[in-house]
Amino acid sequence: MKKHHTTLAAAVFLILGAAWFFTSDSQPKVGVKTLAVAAVAKDDISAVTITIPAREKTPEGAPAEGPVATEREPAKTIILERDGSGFVVKDGAEPSKRFAAEEQTVSGLFDAIAAFAPGDRVANDKSKLADFEIDDDKALRIAVTTKGGKGLDLLFGRAAKSGGTTVRAAGSSDVFVAKGNLGSLAKKELAAWRKKGIVNKKADEFEGVVIARADGSSIELAATTEELPAPEGSPEGTAPTKKTTWSLKQPALPAGFRLDTAALSRVAASLATLRATDFADGKSDADVGLAGPHTTLTGRLKGGGTVVLHLGGVDDKKRLHVRVDGDPQIYLVPEYSAKNLDKALDDFRDPTLFAASADDVVAATFASGATKIVVKKDGGAWKLVEPKAAPEGFDVGQIESAVQGALRLRGTKVLVGERDIGAVSASVELQLKNGTQRVRFGAPIEGGGDVRAEGGDGLVYAVAAFTKGRYEKPVELFKKPPPPPPGMGGPGAGGISGLENLPPDVRKKLEASLKQQGLGQ
Repeated sequence: MKKHHTTLAAAVFLILGAAWFFTSDSQPKVGVKTLAVAAVAKDDISAVTITIPAREKTPEGAPAEGPVATEREPAKTIILERDGSGFVVKDGAEPSKRFAAEEQTVSGLFDAIAAFAPGDRVANDKSKLADFEIDDDKALRIAVTTKGGKGLDLLFGRAAKSGGTTVRAAGSSDVFVAKGNLGSLAKKELAAWRKKGIVNKKADEFEGVVIARADGSSIELAATTEELPAPEGSPEGTAPTKKTTWSLKQPALPAGFRLDTAALSRVAASLATLRATDFADGKSDADVGLAGPHTTLTGRLKGGGTVVLHLGGVDDKKRLHVRVDGDPQIYLVPEYSAKNLDKALDDFRDPTLFAASADDVVAATFASGATKIVVKKDGGAWKLVEPKAAPEGFDVGQIESAVQGALRLRGTKVLVGERDIGAVSASVELQLKNGTQRVRFGAPIEGGGDVRAEGGDGLVYAVAAFTKGRYEKPVELFKKPPPPPPGMGGPGAGGISGLENLPPDVRKKLEASLKQQGLGQ
């Protein structure tokens, strides 16, 4: 009898459970109200109006300590609209001014609108709206217009304790919790919505670039693309890869000029990906150095067409004014961007201080002050020649590493026209199979962290000061690195590889930094 009752109870439980399962989605939740919103398809959105609430802010230049009077920044209205195949953004205070909008940013907002799904109600008391920062004065408002008319009109408040954001419909006191990131995506200033991509191309879309500089000089670069077959043993149907090589078409190179071919390809890449940090609204070409002689870059596109970029003057914040043909907007880009574009022929010099390979070197001399280390290749091995007695800590196994390190020495730029490097504090001389090359480290360059150095080709280069510091201690270059601390490199250590190959002084500083950041064990 007991078993019969147990079986009957289990059957009843299953029936009730099944009934709940099949009816719960279609039946309203008792005592729980949800925000009813119309579904909005991304492609149906025609405009979005965002109202950012007024806020108190600290004025620029205010002292970091002590009481500071804040300023009230009024509410702002931003309008995003479709415009043909793209988008425009407008300031609600001056709607007649239209700016091109960043397509990816606007598209992300439209995705979030289409995916918007509110959760359960958490409050319905009008007097509590200010506590949720969701009253009319404090809330972020998003009004969506669709092709068929009004879509959504929502106000977003502070984050909910359980996750998500508080939200309510305009005109209602019911507060709900919304998942997703619609509110945070919409809360952007006008400049954040504007198009910052200036050229919006890919580097491999260019077949040539002409740099016409303000001084009248000109440089032409050309790209050659070849199709490489799939590697042997690749799966059937593997597509061939394409390799693009950039070359200097004009002018002709002076005798002895060593060309940095890698630098040639960086021009097209910098042109294609150039992005603005701000906008010079209200400025004319004459105001920003674009009316008179200035540098232009003309990129020839594969299949026809060109992109012409104009480089103007620099503002007080070290930002360069630029404009592209066909777009009236004057953009502001970091000054360093100009260094990747406004290049003279000397900017394409190979900055390596030695023009030799490891196989060419038969002997080397490292000298600073009274210290001199002379090493020589004997057959296939390196040996110490001078001094006769090895200095304390000298490891013959480090000779090859020291020689290869010298061959990798690079300057940051050629100091065109300079010949004097000042007092020499260190030098490296490489005896080659067909001659000798020497690098000498000289005096600091005023107003920077570099020093002058004479390269193996006789030109004067700017070199990082810490590089000079290493070669002022020749013996340290040949000391065996200590074993790495646990978790910080070394074969099989399971840490950061490569530390064991660094010069001892550089490695010591890096290990200390890594330990400080908690990256060592």
